[in-house]
Amino acid sequence: MWATRRFYSLCYGLVIMLKGLVLFIALCGAVMPLGGQNANPHLDSKPQVSTTSIQEQQEPKSKSTSTRWYASSDWWLVVVGALTASVICWQSLETRRAAQASRDSITLVLSKERARLAIRVWRNLWLNQRDTIGERLIAPAVEFSVTNFGPTHAFNVRLFVSYLLTESDAPVSLPGLEEISMLSTMKANEKDVRPSFRPNVGDGLGNLGALVAGTKFLQLGGKLTYTDVFGEERETCFRFIHKIRNGRSEWKLHGLPNENEAT
Repeated sequence: MWATRRFYSLCYGLVIMLKGLVLFIALCGAVMPLGGQNANPHLDSKPQVSTTSIQEQQEPKSKSTSTRWYASSDWWLVVVGALTASVICWQSLETRRAAQASRDSITLVLSKERARLAIRVWRNLWLNQRDTIGERLIAPAVEFSVTNFGPTHAFNVRLFVSYLLTESDAPVSLPGLEEISMLSTMKANEKDVRPSFRPNVGDGLGNLGALVAGTKFLQLGGKLTYTDVFGEERETCFRFIHKIRNGRSEWKLHGLPNENEAT
């Protein structure tokens, strides 16, 4: 709103300046003598001097006088042109500033009102067990928690993951992404969604035992893609690593900063 008011005030100021410019041009045209008329009519009544020597002495003076810019009756057109060009340049700059302010305001509003999805590892399961309602859970498994903490809904939510079992906790390149979950709509301030997947860690108990003991590490990465209510495609990237600390499983942020950012 403030950008619109500023734009209107600039237009009003420009109209006032143009009115003043037109008035200035009209005044200049009124006071300037016509180029083909003699300013002193009595000069025509003076006798003509036919002496050749006098004409030769006056010719250089008249030539030098005619070459001076202020001797021309059209010099004010240059001034008017310069003023007009200055007004046009000023108007262009102010219009660009007003347009940029409007774009920044719209971007700020969209940023505040759009959906924002966050993801974390909720838990992992390395050994088969039963949950609280007696359902048998098959290991190995990793369960995520996806939350929409924005004020509007997210649509076409898709989760892609990639993982690798390593003997070092140093970041490594992960293989291609695999889609493991899709949700048509995720409402604002809704309870988190918990998709899960079963990583293939290889030779069964050997690698699982190494994960539990903390001698091997599971590096996990991926991204969430979704569409906000304004039709913009968004993406939330993540990268975690599984470690054992004080006998307990922990998932920590891992990798480069651009592997843990959201758009």
